Amino acid sequence: MRLITSGEVSEFINTNAWRYLGALRILKEKLTAFRFSEKGRNSIYSIYSRGQRQPGGDELKEARKVKDKVNKIRTKGNPAKGLPPDPTFPVQHVGDIIALTMVCVYPLDIETAKSFIFEQEQQHKFLKIYEHEPKDEGGYRAYHFVAGL
Repeated sequence: MRLITSGEVSEFINTNAWRYLGALRILKEKLTAFRFSEKGRNSIYSIYSRGQRQPGGDELKEARKVKDKVNKIRTKGNPAKGLPPDPTFPVQHVGDIIALTMVCVYPLDIETAKSFIFEQEQQHKFLKIYEHEPKDEGGYRAYHFVAGL
């Protein structure tokens, strides 16, 4: 098994930044349109990206963090999901190199947002969902998706 270096991750991110940033722009446009639609108007409070919440405004996950995630999966797998080590796990399979957050007004509104996202995939609009799971930790409620365009 070979561990990946920070340099290799930086090269991958620099080479593919335009793809990630383009996907982020498209996804944010679609979700913003939903936010202001009849169905989403009273359900979605805000939508923001990693760059809008982090100092420095970088939209892409830090290369060091991506490297750590890849190497952890290569050596230890993902015990939380019951997955064994994967010595060939590629950088492009890291699901959160870019990130968007949709904040719902009320916890029940998560269902409205979730339904919209699932509809987009089912209607082959623009989205492919790879993973999804609810989060409910100490008063924090969310529904996390790993998706691509």
